[in-house]
Amino acid sequence: MIPAPLPTVVNGQRRGSSRALARRSAAVLTPRLTEAETSLLPITPGVLNTPRHFHVSSVVNRQSITRHGLDWTRMGAARGITGSRRPEVEGIFVCRDEDVSFFLQINNTGGPVDGWAVDDVDGASLLDNGNGFFHLSERIPAARIRLVRSDVPAQ
Repeated sequence: MIPAPLPTVVNGQRRGSSRALARRSAAVLTPRLTEAETSLLPITPGVLNTPRHFHVSSVVNRQSITRHGLDWTRMGAARGITGSRRPEVEGIFVCRDEDVSFFLQINNTGGPVDGWAVDDVDGASLLDNGNGFFHLSERIPAARIRLVRSDVPAQ
């Protein structure tokens, strides 16, 4: 039996399940890979059926991410996507392309966000935080990421 998705709670308000929220906004907010991009990337078994993963972060972090990559120890210039002031885990949250819209929707950073493509994610390295969200316990160098959506306004 597959458990029902947990309701999403943002600022104390119930927003429905993460899957339902992602489906409602996917067509508008999800950055999709072009056929050319997809054909150039190897598909690794166990990487949640996608050649690339994504990370959503405040635009305030853009310069640091471009220079240093994704590194939770550098968090502090802006709140996390859920509004946290400190890392929720010692790692970097990533998601599949169909889940990007969910993270854009729950944006609680206080401003616009960017979407970053993350290459070469080993599916065996993904850790579940206990709520169905996945993170990597390693820093992701700038060479493995690319800005794919910028300045997405808070919903």
